[in-house]
Amino acid sequence: MRHQANLLRELSDLRSDLKDLKRCQLQYFSISITATGIILGFSGALDQSLKDFALLVPLTVILPCWLIFFDKATTITRIVGYQRIIEKQLIGIPYIYFGWENALSKFRKEENSTWNEVNKKIPSKTLKSFLSMFIPWTRHRFWILNWYTFFSYH
Repeated sequence: MRHQANLLRELSDLRSDLKDLKRCQLQYFSISITATGIILGFSGALDQSLKDFALLVPLTVILPCWLIFFDKATTITRIVGYQRIIEKQLIGIPYIYFGWENALSKFRKEENSTWNEVNKKIPSKTLKSFLSMFIPWTRHRFWILNWYTFFSYH
């Protein structure tokens, strides 16, 4: 019975996390729409030579927001997959119970071993270092994208 109470509590906590992630996605979507509208609204008062450039400026907002939106979607997908396992445990289908953080740690270890296999195929250490600065294919994509976004505006 105690095991089932833990599962129910974890399921509730994960649902709360999902709501927060979806709210965050909505905020990034709203920011991209609002900023685009503002930029395009002000671009109407510009000369034709500047107006052409101004029509590309919204991409500096839309692209980072789009990447962060989909990064959050990846996290949502992971949580939903884990929730399905918890729900199966609750109806009696046997699974080994790890807990969210332990399951995520196990997933990351497997992800690291896959990344290491890909990394071995890149010929030079200098190229690896250079690519790692620009390719946000790490589990810290959200922070890298935010850093690039704020860096590009200053």
